[in-house]
Amino acid sequence: MNKVFWWLKSFLAKHIIVIEHASDGLEKKRLEVCLNCEFKREREGMKICGVCGCFLELKAASLININHRKRRIEITHCPLGKWNDRWIANEYND
Repeated sequence: MNKVFWWLKSFLAKHIIVIEHASDGLEKKRLEVCLNCEFKREREGMKICGVCGCFLELKAASLININHRKRRIEITHCPLGKWNDRWIANEYND
């Protein structure tokens, strides 16, 4: 049952949360950073950011997304600025 929940959550996220997709090259660069990050976590076979809780593959593939936790549309960014996007992370830090 847990695996079904995670699959459904991932499926819905890919089709509802992502507003604009990143290029394949950008996605690969971002994902490489995330997969080597000390905050990477894994749950039910899915890789998750330990800082923001996002699915890594989904987040890396997105340019603009809906952040349901904060109820806003955002430029997709690493909350720690590890994608060379510290300026964006600083804009969204509360």
